[in-house]
Amino acid sequence: MSTPSRAPLRAVVGRRAPRCPLAVPVRITVLHPGNAYSIPGRSLDLCEGGIAVVPAGELRTGDPVGVEFLLPDLGLGLQAKAVVRHYGALRCGFEFQQLTRHQQALIREWTRLMQGGQPRPDATPETTPEASPPKLLRKLYLLKRLRKFQHVLWWAAAVLVLSSLLVWMYWEHEWQKLEDGLPRSGATTSQVILTSG
Repeated sequence: MSTPSRAPLRAVVGRRAPRCPLAVPVRITVLHPGNAYSIPGRSLDLCEGGIAVVPAGELRTGDPVGVEFLLPDLGLGLQAKAVVRHYGALRCGFEFQQLTRHQQALIREWTRLMQGGQPRPDATPETTPEASPPKLLRKLYLLKRLRKFQHVLWWAAAVLVLSSLLVWMYWEHEWQKLEDGLPRSGATTSQVILTSG
């Protein structure tokens, strides 16, 4: 009697970290011993555990690879080693290997920002020593928030410059009218000479 095969625990329990859509170019370097080569790709989504990509070349499950991509809104590039966990016609799943704590924090913070969350406050070392985001991530979060209002600031600056220009033009026009309404000092002197002589 054959025993039913079990699905991997991760598939039953679900993902450890939420995936967020990510559409950026990805450079995939296949790390075969003695024969490393690169192929381009386009990412689909990202989480702390891995990245889904549409590669422009063929890969095999289990291939060790290097992936390079940019985290938008943070403006930071990420390079990581990964393993091909599944390969299909339109999608390839990579599982990250040996991410540093900094890389994990970057991805964690980016996914939180993409889900509309706030940066996490500093955690106490007793609870989660590596979970607190670095100061750089909090600054990047603030920069992202400022970028959302950047177009508003540009419009406000344009309106301010335009209104200043209009006020200056009005002032110049009124000043010219004032000068045109004043009698000329040279003309009044000649009139006085002509009438007296």
